[in-house]
Parts: sequence; structure tokens; C-alpha cells
Amino acid sequence: MNSIAFVSLISGIVELILSFGLGLLTAFFSFKAFAKLNQGIDEIKALHDNNTAVAILHGTMMIAAAIIIHKSLAPAVAGLQMQLFSGFSMTGFLKFIGLAVGYVAIVLTTTIVTLSVSVKLFLKLTRDIDELAEIEKNNVSVSILLGSVFIIMSFFLSSGVESFLSALVPYPSPETIQIQ
Repeated sequence: MNSIAFVSLISGIVELILSFGLGLLTAFFSFKAFAKLNQGIDEIKALHDNNTAVAILHGTMMIAAAIIIHKSLAPAVAGLQMQLFSGFSMTGFLKFIGLAVGYVAIVLTTTIVTLSVSVKLFLKLTRDIDELAEIEKNNVSVSILLGSVFIIMSFFLSSGVESFLSALVPYPSPETIQIQ
């Protein structure tokens, strides 16, 4: 197996593992974090009571977080590929793992904070309606509207998060890259 095929294989396996882990972390942490955002609503009770509006809102929040966090994979995989092309070492690989964990922490935190701030600002701008009270009353229309704000913001924020993380990837100098 040549070095390019080896790098592709290893980076593909790592990307699969990262995708799986990030997907689970995103679903779990976005649900928990956004439950705190909706302090006026008891989400677990509302879900047990079959409140469709709460389910729609939480689902769109989780999808929005996934859209942003998904963009963090490309810089992490690029960093791994550069690490592998510059010569495999266990130290370099462990350094990559440490950086990848740091990237995940940064992107999860950035995602939750930016989406939360975006929606709080939207709630302040729309003074004619108390969206959270309406969602608690199972108003599906309002839930879809507020969920759309999450989706819209995720599309705009995802590129910024990707650029930010790309700037953090430690690329080796060109003379250390070995292609055989």
C-alpha cells in the first residue's frame, strides 16, 4: 500500500470515528444545553405530555447544532492528513488526538453559545409575541418559526466556525512533508 492510500485509509477511519462521536456528543449536549435556554419550559415534562411544539423546537435546535459542528470535521481531518504526510509518529498522532478533543470542546461551546445568543436576540426583537409561552402551550406554528431561526443561523455560523477551526490546525512546514 502506498503512502497516499495509507493516509486516505487512516484519515477515513478517523473521520468515521470522529463523525460517530461528534454526532452523539452533539445530540446529547445540544439537548441538555438548549433545555437551559428555555428556562420557562420543563422540556422533559412537555415531551412526556406529547407537546409537539417543544419536540419540534428541540429537534431543530439539535439539527442546527449538527450543521455547525459537522463543519468542524474538515479542519480536524486535514490536520490528521498533514500529520500523516509529514511522517507518522505516535507522538504526533497523540498530539492530533489532543488537538481534536480541544477542537470538539471549542466547537461545542461556540455552537451552543452562538445559537443561544442568536435566539435570545430574536426573542428580544419580536416583542409582539412571547414565543416560549406559546411553545409551552403547544403552538406548533411558533415552534416552527423559532426553529427556523436556529436553522438559518446555523447556515450562517457554520462557515465562520469552519474558518476559525482551520486557523487553529497546526500545519507542518512544507519541507517536512514526505510523499513517496
